Amino acid sequence: MKIQAVIFDMDGTIFDSEPVYMKINQDAAKQLGGFISDELYHSTVGTTMGESYSILAKGLADDFPMDKFADLWPILWDEYVKENGVVLKTGMLELIQYLNANKITKALATSSYRHEAELCLKLSNLRAEFATIVTGDEVKNGKPDPEIYLKAANNINIDPKNCLAIEDSNAGAQAAINAGMQTIVIPDLIPVSDEVKKHAVAVFESLHDVIDFLKT
Repeated sequence: MKIQAVIFDMDGTIFDSEPVYMKINQDAAKQLGGFISDELYHSTVGTTMGESYSILAKGLADDFPMDKFADLWPILWDEYVKENGVVLKTGMLELIQYLNANKITKALATSSYRHEAELCLKLSNLRAEFATIVTGDEVKNGKPDPEIYLKAANNINIDPKNCLAIEDSNAGAQAAINAGMQTIVIPDLIPVSDEVKKHAVAVFESLHDVIDFLKT
């Protein structure tokens, strides 16, 4: 089946940003007297911001100030990213070059909000590479619901079955699979679930492997 578009997740797929988000969330919680374990943070990966807050709230003390946390962590994140920049995942630039050379459309479907997505893309000089960007605050239902992937495909007017999705999380991969897309998983913080393995077209170690896949 011909691939006409590649739709990327962002955090953990394009950028090596999940460890940064985890550190910032943990630092913000600590400043407010709370504690977010690695395991608790991992359970939020791939979900929308609202869903992440709900998951964290259940794992934190009943009197933990989630409203203050929601205000604080984006400030800490902005400061960190503006000072340190963002790190691309290995093989991302080479994959972009391959897609451009073969006239394959690129799109982005991220659970992050518009502000975070735009800042990361600006700092990495990748903003112009994507024909459309759909963010978590622009959909009603977050991953693993397929809405965000279906919206991205609709925006570029390409049938989902002719789209290849690249994800790092189980929730994200399931969203793309539910949208009827061919889905590649490159795990980051969390191992790939057996259910996702059943339906993904491949599980790879890096974005370099995607180029070889597209050549076959």
